[in-house]
Amino acid sequence: MTNLDFLYIQKHLPHRHPFIFIDKIIELRKEEVITCKNTTINEAFFAGHFEDIKIFPGVLIIEAIAQSAVLLFTNNENENIHEGIPLLYRTDIKFLTPVFPGDVLIINVKTEKVINNSMKVSATVKNDEDSIVCKGKLSFVVKMKNYVIGEN
Repeated sequence: MTNLDFLYIQKHLPHRHPFIFIDKIIELRKEEVITCKNTTINEAFFAGHFEDIKIFPGVLIIEAIAQSAVLLFTNNENENIHEGIPLLYRTDIKFLTPVFPGDVLIINVKTEKVINNSMKVSATVKNDEDSIVCKGKLSFVVKMKNYVIGEN
């Protein structure tokens, strides 16, 4: 599937505005997704991150990667993956280039391993100048929909 619109993203992500960090799905396959995040100076966090040099927060780049990975969960045939909400439980990300207002992030996420209700992915994020912003691995576990935070 290619060039899926924002309605598809809203349907498949549990997040809502202002916490959706994917603007478009460029390519979605069984084992890989390529998404796009447009950064604009109008985003509220730029007001305080930082005063003199505006930099897109790294933790939000990780969130964009995680949201892209959730789209892989929804496209996976493993039924355990569809039984709940995928929660991020491990990251190993290296940042190489800062992201500034106006940059377009191209996020490539590939499935490495799916076992029962867990998934490991590798990710590479580039800016529109084709420089690598960050790369690394993330792991997720799917908690059942009736899972209550604080109880386990």
